[in-house]
Amino acid sequence: LGDVQAAVARYGQGKMRYAGLWGSGREAGCLGELGARQVFLAETAANGSTVVPRRARDLECYTRVKWRTSRGRARTGDKKARLAITVNGEVQRLDPNTTIVNFVAAPCARAGLEVVVFMTLQSRRPATTSNSWHAHRFRNLPEYTDDEERRILETIASRLLAVGVARVETTVYDLVRRPPQMPSKYSGANPGKARNAVRFQLVWPSYVLHLLVHAVVWRDVLADEKRTGRRFDFVYKMRADAGWLAEAPVPTRDIDDPTVVHVKECLAW
Repeated sequence: LGDVQAAVARYGQGKMRYAGLWGSGREAGCLGELGARQVFLAETAANGSTVVPRRARDLECYTRVKWRTSRGRARTGDKKARLAITVNGEVQRLDPNTTIVNFVAAPCARAGLEVVVFMTLQSRRPATTSNSWHAHRFRNLPEYTDDEERRILETIASRLLAVGVARVETTVYDLVRRPPQMPSKYSGANPGKARNAVRFQLVWPSYVLHLLVHAVVWRDVLADEKRTGRRFDFVYKMRADAGWLAEAPVPTRDIDDPTVVHVKECLAW
């Protein structure tokens, strides 16, 4: 609905909790907060219409890149099928001895695919920050310094290149603002409970943050395709903490239809 500040003034600030949390300057048009409180968009009519910040889709509102590296080389004239392996989540949850290297990247490289790995990861999250979302999941995880964080990821990148990966694109970012959420009739949260609109079964802070984590890595993949002028034929998407116990199926050898989505057996539902 355009300028969120003008819209809130029109519809009444009482309908939007924490309505003053839009940005200014370079962050004008952003809305959200990194902290204990979760921002919900205001309903402005009985049909569930909401005030939407004009930059709601802009990932720069929510993340700031700390550093990027690109290792390996682009193969401009190569006719091989291309595979993107995306690794997303938090640096703290990526095992320094990850089996993604030997059980996913290596067999695909041996099979002749041009493999590009995208490690797009959120920087460390202090375990002592009690108001951070899902803080309990990070209590027993290591807390790295900036140098340790970079050294771990560079070591993994070296391992990937050593098994035949063509290129490794690493992006480390900070979460600077929690994205706002849409209210839902099925949510038990207030002000997240909508009057009539049926959107999501539950409105947990982790849901919209998971969408953000995926959006950030897809941004890197799409930017790479645009920069190189070449699309990927296959994509392997996985969490940073994925633990592979055996070799993954290899596209073009074990998977011959790029239009089919394959998931692990426990996700058959």
